[in-house]
This record gives sequence, C-alpha cells and structure tokens, in this order.
Amino acid sequence: MRIVFIAFGMFAFVSAFASAQASDWDDCAKERDLKLSLAGCTKVLEAGKVSGERLATTYYYRGNVNRRLGNLDQAVEDLNHALELDPNYKHPYIDLGLVEKTRHNYEKAIAYYDLALEIDPEFAKAYYNRGNVYWYQDQYDRAVMDYDQAIDIDPDYYFPYVGRAWALYALGHDELALQNADKALELRPGYGHARNIRALVLSVLGQWQEALPELDAFIIEEHKPALVKRLQTSLIEMGYFDGPVDGAYGQKMRSALEACLKERCRLLN
Repeated sequence: MRIVFIAFGMFAFVSAFASAQASDWDDCAKERDLKLSLAGCTKVLEAGKVSGERLATTYYYRGNVNRRLGNLDQAVEDLNHALELDPNYKHPYIDLGLVEKTRHNYEKAIAYYDLALEIDPEFAKAYYNRGNVYWYQDQYDRAVMDYDQAIDIDPDYYFPYVGRAWALYALGHDELALQNADKALELRPGYGHARNIRALVLSVLGQWQEALPELDAFIIEEHKPALVKRLQTSLIEMGYFDGPVDGAYGQKMRSALEACLKERCRLLN
C-alpha cells in the first residue's frame, strides 16, 4: 500500500508541476496584461522545460512585452535569442524594427523590416511598419506604396488605412485621406487614431464643427501628454498659441485649437 501511495503522490506532484507550467505559458501568451505576461514568460524560461519552436516563441513573447514596457535593451536581447533559435522566425524582426524606430534609428528599422519581407514577401505587418518609418522620415510617397502593399495583401487590416490616411493628408490629398480614415473606422469602429486623422482632414475640408468635438474627445480619451505637446508645438508654430508646451489640455489650448480648425489649418503635418 505504501508503494502505491508513494507512486500516487509522485503522480500528483508531476501533474501539479505540469499544470503550473501550462499556467505560466498561458500567462506568457496574454498580450493585454503585460506584467503578467512578462512574469509568465520568465517562469517558463527559468524552468528550462521548453525547447525548439516553443522556446523561440517564449523569447519572442517576452521580447515583445519588454519592448512595450519600454525595456528596450532586454527586448533586443530576447528577440535576438528567438532569432538564434529560429532564423526564419519573421515576427521578432518586426519588434526589432519597432525598437529602432523608437530610438530614431530609422535605417536600421527599415533593414529589419526588409529581413522580415525576405522571409515572407506577403507579410503585411512588415509593409505597414516600414511605411510608418518612411512616414516619420517625411517620405510620404514611399509610405503610401508600403501601405498599399499591406492593404493589397490583407484588405481587412485596418492599421494601414490609418497610415495611408496620414500620408495622403500630408501630401494634400484630403478627400482620399478621408476615405481611408472612414475605411479604418468601418473595419474597427471607434478606433481613436482613425478618428484623430479623420477630424484633422475634416478641418481642412472646412467642416470644423464636426472636427472639433471629434478631436476634443480623442485628446481627452487618449490622455497622452506627448500628443498634447505635439499639438501645442504645432499651434505655436502657426501662431495660434503662445504656450506653454506642458502637455496639459486646458481651455486656453482648446480655444487655440478651435481658432486653428476654423481657418482650415493643417495640424501635425
């Protein structure tokens, strides 16, 4: 009886261990709770029980989470580990490109997206992200070409429509920009960044009464001081606002924004 009891106890221990491992993996794969995901991935890696494709995926997941949490050096380390294990794993290249874009190393970012496209020439996400880098470099025509490619590959991928709307707006193709913003909202109703560019396009088309509340709501909902600072800087450059650039969205700034939109100003271009 004692032997049976010991065997049963060992079986229960192994089952509990396996269950804990499965739970850690589930946590690792949860994108919406970044801290939980980071802890889960770290536990999986420290346990040393995964290998091959699962190990590469775990490093990728943790690299992705570290990037989103702003731990860029750790993200690069994890993402490179994933690629060492699987050189044809296309997704880490996207995150490495995003790290370099954050660091303003735009040429390095483009090089990573090019590598992803060598692995998969039909990788819409790589075209979209490369288009964003071109946009940041004011290469709007090249950005549009990449957004076009991403949309041709995946017509239901709403991010490139937003990117293309921004690029077309920067090029002065306002009606086309509005069509792209509307398409993004058709695919993802209420998406804040699509509402943002749509409001800016409406303002240059003379529909400021519709644009102002939309932009107003976006600024308040996003609650991002960096966005407000960009707006404040643009308003100062165009003579509608005299500061400060503090990221605070108060009545003074809102009045400046209203005056700007009434005169069909082109913000954040």
